[in-house]
Amino acid sequence: MTTTPTSTRLEPSQADPSRSSLPASKSESSDCSIRLATAEDAPAVSKLISETWSTLFGYSVSKQDLDTYLSTSLSPETIRSEIQESNNVFILAVTNSHSTSTPTPSGGRIKGEGNEDILGVSQLVVNSKSTPSSSTLDPETSIELQRIYISLKTHGKGLGSSLIRASEEKGRELGRKQIWLGVWENNEKALKFYEKCEFKCVDEKVFYAGSSRRRDLVMVKDL
Repeated sequence: MTTTPTSTRLEPSQADPSRSSLPASKSESSDCSIRLATAEDAPAVSKLISETWSTLFGYSVSKQDLDTYLSTSLSPETIRSEIQESNNVFILAVTNSHSTSTPTPSGGRIKGEGNEDILGVSQLVVNSKSTPSSSTLDPETSIELQRIYISLKTHGKGLGSSLIRASEEKGRELGRKQIWLGVWENNEKALKFYEKCEFKCVDEKVFYAGSSRRRDLVMVKDL
């Protein structure tokens, strides 16, 4: 590991979903399909990421920093803007319309376009400004997996692996040779998951959430 780039965002951000299609496809779960997000999905995507991040990592930053992060970086308006940016691709895992599984109580459902339940999301960034200046990464040929979140109610059902594979497929479609991500150094469960998916740690980067300083390990996989 060599450099330690910094970012003022908990997850740095920046492939036009309409520019290249990703047909809806089945995941391991027969009740779930994979599709690209649209601007109409922004409120649901914001809700999913905010709820998941707060539950899993809210303890690691101050309440003020958490509130600021949720109301700025993860607001529906910010997510909508990112979905519409030409170098972002948001991929969703959603319930199938024909699903016969027991629905989540309405108060806990995260509804996307077409009245689907959104169960997971990944975000890819082309030509990411947060790419570490590592000898193993080239912004011109790599793609960042900036975010990947699964509903806490569906952990352990293979949706994470489905979104990883869909993200890798999209990276190849966009002509990228590597996919990389940053994962909090203390998130041991995620580190093990990415290692299982054949990502390798090659670098590190630092970011700030308000006054909270955190360190990410940079992991890479060849496509």
